Amino acid sequence: MENKKKDTMVKDALILCTITLIAGLLLGVIYDMTKEPIAQRKILEKQNTYRSVYQTATEFEESEELAEKVLACSNDWNTNGSEFGKVIVNEALYAKDENGTVIGYIVSATSREGYGGDIQVAMGIRLDGYIEGVSILDMNETVGLGARAKEPAYLSQYMGKTVDRFLVTTTGKTAENEIDAMTSSTITSKAVTNAINAALAFASDYAE
Repeated sequence: MENKKKDTMVKDALILCTITLIAGLLLGVIYDMTKEPIAQRKILEKQNTYRSVYQTATEFEESEELAEKVLACSNDWNTNGSEFGKVIVNEALYAKDENGTVIGYIVSATSREGYGGDIQVAMGIRLDGYIEGVSILDMNETVGLGARAKEPAYLSQYMGKTVDRFLVTTTGKTAENEIDAMTSSTITSKAVTNAINAALAFASDYAE
């Protein structure tokens, strides 16, 4: 009786191992099948975002030169610190017109000091520093509070301007470079502004 019980346990264990192995193999196959479509979708979403923040550009080009400058910027800020807090520049591309002429940059930057964590923005910046557009790529801020940073009413404060830096105010903006903080979301407002300021600094200090 005891041997029979052991045989049953062994069989059950083998069956469980077989099921686990098959499930693992299936998951691997599914991952391989979906990995490329997911990656392509993310690329398409990113390109659509870039078009939305730089509507006068017809092409966005990656460049080893810009990639090296992004790395140089990251190394400088890691070594010497950044005046924008905990920020990084994620990516930079050339924005080109229909003739293939470089007319500006797409710069993506992240502040690590949002209320809910990282906040990543994408910006279209002309060669003269004029801000064509701004979009939030990723954030985990509170719905109804910090998440309002994605809304045009807030982001429009940054657009169509040529400034070196933006400042967040809670008393009502009176200057071109001032941004009205969202009510009860000053931390988010500052994090978004720091990411945008980091992108501007990269474009003016490193990209050119």
